[in-house]
Amino acid sequence: CADSTDLALFPGIGILAAVSQVLQSFAYRHGATHQLAPFGYASLVVSIGVGKLVFAAVPDLYSKVGMAIIAAAGIAMVVRK
Repeated sequence: CADSTDLALFPGIGILAAVSQVLQSFAYRHGATHQLAPFGYASLVVSIGVGKLVFAAVPDLYSKVGMAIIAAAGIAMVVRK
């Protein structure tokens, strides 16, 4: 069950997520996709780091397989061109 601290953080997380989505839309409007795509892959690394530092969470096997599929798809698109 969530305590009062968790409940207070939920709106902040929602606001940060909304702002980041708007900024990402602006970035894709003003920049080329091939220049911005690496930042999406960098978010995988940042997410793992934040999860480890803040929540003491380590990705399980399914998460690692999913990340590998995402990275492989990106590499395959670059190689295919």
